[in-house]
Amino acid sequence: MINLTMFFQVLKDKGFNTIIGVPCSMLNSIFDFLSNSQEFDYIGATNEGEAVAIAVGANLAGKKAIVVCQNSGLGNMVNPLSSLVSPFKIPLLIIMSWRGNPKKQDEPQHELIGKITIDLLEMLKTKVIQFPENDLQIKEKIDFAQACLDKGNSCCFIVENELPVQKNKDHFVIEHKYKNNLKSFLDLSDDQSPYLSRWEVLEKIINFFPKNTALICSTGKSSRELFTLNDSNRNFYMVGSMGCASAIGLGIAKYSSKRIVVIDGDGALLMKMGNMATIGHYSPLNFFHILINNGVHDSTGGQRTVSETVNYAKIAQACNYNMTFSGHNNLEACFDIMIKNDGPHFFEIKTAPGSIESIGRPTLPLDKIASRFSAFIQDAEEYDKDTEELFC
Repeated sequence: MINLTMFFQVLKDKGFNTIIGVPCSMLNSIFDFLSNSQEFDYIGATNEGEAVAIAVGANLAGKKAIVVCQNSGLGNMVNPLSSLVSPFKIPLLIIMSWRGNPKKQDEPQHELIGKITIDLLEMLKTKVIQFPENDLQIKEKIDFAQACLDKGNSCCFIVENELPVQKNKDHFVIEHKYKNNLKSFLDLSDDQSPYLSRWEVLEKIINFFPKNTALICSTGKSSRELFTLNDSNRNFYMVGSMGCASAIGLGIAKYSSKRIVVIDGDGALLMKMGNMATIGHYSPLNFFHILINNGVHDSTGGQRTVSETVNYAKIAQACNYNMTFSGHNNLEACFDIMIKNDGPHFFEIKTAPGSIESIGRPTLPLDKIASRFSAFIQDAEEYDKDTEELFC
């Protein structure tokens, strides 16, 4: 029987103190331990892919984060592990239960994922390590995991057996706070004014927000246009992992005092809308979520999304964002309100579809983009919403 206090103490000694997770009954004792621990910062995610993206953001902000989940959610993790963690070379530590282990009897829905879990993790360039079975193995196995991470490889502790409960979970009462937390909503739509292009909106964002503001830009032409307009170490370009931009932004905002601006797309946001619930729950004051809504999947040929029947700003309001806006003009006036008040804020900007013809692509290797951006995030320079000269 393993002593979880000892296990997590060794991890803490290695610098790990941030956990992002999605619960599993086999890992109940881990989640009970974390809920009663003052040593670790735990973030609950809506799905395992979101957990990976939040962990990436935390890592970019200088934290050593761990994802804890069950292997039935491995399918949700495939995209961010393959198109975010791997190409940007951001090694990740995972603790994962093994449901459907072929050597054990389990429920039928876990049978297939159980058979392919180990092979799938290895195909995703994630080293599989058996979870320590006793206290004598703890340091050796964690040292081995750290060595893998130091070489730039992700690794996963695989838990084959349900961990024994070591502490009774405290009873608690859920308080549904959303009825009291619906903040201001401004609809700034003006049917008489033409829609701006995404390019023009990006220009306004670049010119308005101070240079010490981080910009995390969504997948596809949004990132390509931002790169073409103004390549900078403050920019993180999402070349894959569609829908993960806001989760990465949350992971950064939780552990950085800089202003974090996420530039999202309507198709991407639809893909992982659960991120908004997590953002609203943890409510980082320095988080600014800007949605460029052109109603189409522009990067794949302009196919229509379902956005014309979605009120994103009202969804953000219901998810507990502090202030929400919707419209397609008066952008600077909204930006000015946002930066003078604590977030998280949400601004849906309705734009025309299409992009510029001479659109470029990031020319730096992706790991270099990640490393320069991480250095920017960890720079001591902060923002001060009360210092007017920053907001010119």
